[in-house]
Amino acid sequence: PNTVELMREKLRYAIRLAGKRIHERAQVDSEYQGMGTTCLALIVDGGNAFMAHVGDSRGYLIRDGKIEQLTEDHSLVNERVRAGLITEEEAKTHKLKNIITRSLGFMEDVEIDLSVRAVLRGDPFVLCSDGLSNFVEAEEMCQSVLELGPQESARRMIEAACERGGDDNITVVVVRIDEAA
Repeated sequence: PNTVELMREKLRYAIRLAGKRIHERAQVDSEYQGMGTTCLALIVDGGNAFMAHVGDSRGYLIRDGKIEQLTEDHSLVNERVRAGLITEEEAKTHKLKNIITRSLGFMEDVEIDLSVRAVLRGDPFVLCSDGLSNFVEAEEMCQSVLELGPQESARRMIEAACERGGDDNITVVVVRIDEAA
């Protein structure tokens, strides 16, 4: 297999293994029965960014001053938006917005979304849980990263989500590509 396909397989394997271990634990410990989690992974190698995800954690790329969401939420509400049943604005406050349709560990295996994108020197990526993206708009993430850089922008975004009532897991990682092949 070529390098791109090999990297995709490594990501797929690692995520499936994690999901299987979570599922196995839930089978032997009733405290964890029905447990599932989201997963978002980024590997940068050979001038490419490989992103894999399950659930409603999000991955973004900032380039030329614009932010692009690279992942699609695996959620009931997003399925309704795609079907034209509700608008994106309605989705933000929908009572079912936290119901995910794919998660790691809930079942023994899960479909994993994988993407590959060429990277450029200076490209920032934002990886975040819905605890952040529910309270901080993408444009605000973009502005923060462009103004402050990775570490300080992550801190500012978490503070903003907390101030706006974030009571879920609020996680964000900002990665900037310093070298591109």
